[in-house]
Amino acid sequence: MASFEMEKAKKHVALVVLGDIGRSPRMEYHSLSFAKHNFHVNLVGYAGSLVMNEISSNPSITICTLFKTVNIQFNAINLIVKFFWQFFTLLYCLLFQIPKIDLIMVQNPPGLPALLVCMLAAKLRRCRFVIDWHNYTWSMLGYKWGNESEVVRFALWMEYAIASQADASFCVTNKMRASLMKRGVRNVFTFYDTPYEMFTPISLAKQHEFLMKIAMQETKFTDVENTKENKYAEANRFTALTHDNRYVKLSDRPCLLISSTSWTPDENFTILLDALDIYWSSISNEDSPDVELPSILMVITGNGPLKEQFKVEVTRRKFFKESSAKKNIEILTMWLKAEDYPKLLACADLGISLHVSTSGEDLPMKIVDMFGCHLPVLAKKFGSIGELVHDGENGHVFNNAVELADQLKMMLRGFAEDKCLIKTIKEKFNQLDDWDKTWETTVWPEVLSLSMSGKKGEQQKHRKYSLLTKILSKRESQDQIICDACTGGHFIKKLYENADDSETRDSFSEEPKIDDRTTHKDSSSTLDTKATEECQTKRNFVRKLSYGNIKGDTTDSYDNSEKNTKIDLLRLVQKFQSRNPVLFSIPKEKVYELSCIIFLEAENDMKTMKQIRIKQIALATAHFKQATEDLSFSSEKEPESREKLKLDNEEIMTHFTNLKNLISAFSTEHRNYDMSQKLGLVVDDASLADLFDLNEATVTPEAILAKYLGEKQIFRKFH
Repeated sequence: MASFEMEKAKKHVALVVLGDIGRSPRMEYHSLSFAKHNFHVNLVGYAGSLVMNEISSNPSITICTLFKTVNIQFNAINLIVKFFWQFFTLLYCLLFQIPKIDLIMVQNPPGLPALLVCMLAAKLRRCRFVIDWHNYTWSMLGYKWGNESEVVRFALWMEYAIASQADASFCVTNKMRASLMKRGVRNVFTFYDTPYEMFTPISLAKQHEFLMKIAMQETKFTDVENTKENKYAEANRFTALTHDNRYVKLSDRPCLLISSTSWTPDENFTILLDALDIYWSSISNEDSPDVELPSILMVITGNGPLKEQFKVEVTRRKFFKESSAKKNIEILTMWLKAEDYPKLLACADLGISLHVSTSGEDLPMKIVDMFGCHLPVLAKKFGSIGELVHDGENGHVFNNAVELADQLKMMLRGFAEDKCLIKTIKEKFNQLDDWDKTWETTVWPEVLSLSMSGKKGEQQKHRKYSLLTKILSKRESQDQIICDACTGGHFIKKLYENADDSETRDSFSEEPKIDDRTTHKDSSSTLDTKATEECQTKRNFVRKLSYGNIKGDTTDSYDNSEKNTKIDLLRLVQKFQSRNPVLFSIPKEKVYELSCIIFLEAENDMKTMKQIRIKQIALATAHFKQATEDLSFSSEKEPESREKLKLDNEEIMTHFTNLKNLISAFSTEHRNYDMSQKLGLVVDDASLADLFDLNEATVTPEAILAKYLGEKQIFRKFH
């Protein structure tokens, strides 16, 4: 009975792929992430390739298989029949086969008729409708029929018309996001493909174990010579286990290149074959300085319509006809199990991507998988590839076969001695955020907001948590001081207000005055000791909060993700406070919430004036706050010290005017700047009012200063 109630309480999501589910890894990863967040997932699509073991064995994921249409020879009739067959079978599945749906997420492309069906089903079932953009359906059709075709024009119109009705959209590049927003699509968020947890480097011992397994199936991985001579306990062409149980890479091993493909026309493998011909001419010429470069075993994984045609083309190539036992270039096409593919990537030396986007705005997921395994990539250049492959850092981009051949030679010089450029890049590889971490900070906050069933109060609460989760996810790449301040200040204040422990609240309400300037004014040990004690009290309070010991933080009013977010933030404040106790002593008027808005705006373009503005405002805020603290300190002293008050007053007015002017300029700038360009947040009067608890009609820099910097209270003293 209890399990039934738990299942009933679960949210239900339908993930729709109008294609082979097993060949849609991004949607498979989505299904696992939703399942981890207590959703029941219905994965809708066609049977074909095997899905991941984690999906087939997960009780929270149900696979709903669609019936395929029968192909008819005449192209026009086939297209019409296929459209209506897919329309009605998918609609029937979403309306009648799945008992409950709270959210529908559809992969695009293929988008017709999937987008139309999912939009109708969402309206009829009164659930949320989300699109996950991998590319455009119209651009895929345009590649086949030409962009001037009536079918393509209709597809383009329908695709964007339906997309404008979606509750949210996720896309794979910033370039695609900008394009969608120009077309009127709202709530668009960039969610880059990121490697799933299985795509990671592995040890040499595990590489050897896997390669030995492959060698039993593929002769091109077998080392016949070393096996016969008994040089090693066991060996393949790439690694060996010595007689004293050490794993080594063989110095005369070939370079293991790898690429994956669906064997469709958008990948031109002629470029690769031409490049290998050029490379062969260099290494087979005894007089060439490149004669020391290694042989190559090129492994290409995947299945598709052009695979057999490629195999025939290989046999006509010079490197195929002239290869010898000493020097050779070999090509092997393979189909691997889902769990074996990441291991092969981790064993490879270099990745090749020949993907060319039909729109110029998507990115090949195979490169992301390769990067997850710390595999450098040589990629064909097209529109948005620069968002992923950074030339010289994690690989190189090429335009043609000559450039690819030159890059191969450049990367492989010193290969036998293990001193080549590949090793240098691998050692400097920056670890990518994995799928779970990126999904948590990009997709989950929006899903959480959408799943509130229209309850305005809960939606507003989750909007704020979504906003702050995004700040948290960016903290490592931006100025640590500003980021720590804006995140920590918000949650310290929120938890302080909700704490039931009156003693803790009383101790927290006191503001420590620990600063070089304050200490200079009164160097008595009493004040120094008091400041130290107050600061320690605050540290203890933060420490309690970090471990959930405050009663107000252990209620069921927040879900687990929000608790984790708060704990992360508070631990961050703890670290920050120990480094910058002066900044932690800023009074409790929520000055940091102003930093939140400023920080988010600066996120959009840190290389422009916004970067200068954020530093100016942060500095001006610090000066202004310090001056007001100094004034407060001076006003409590003996009458002879009050002569200084006039000077302090003048200093405060100067700092305040400077700060107000900066914020006014910022206010004007951010209203003319599309802040949603990166974070998907609309900064307008309504959102500012919501965050600062102000009336929308009174959202001005002066109102924000009045409430959160204490302008009215402070200046009442000297007017």
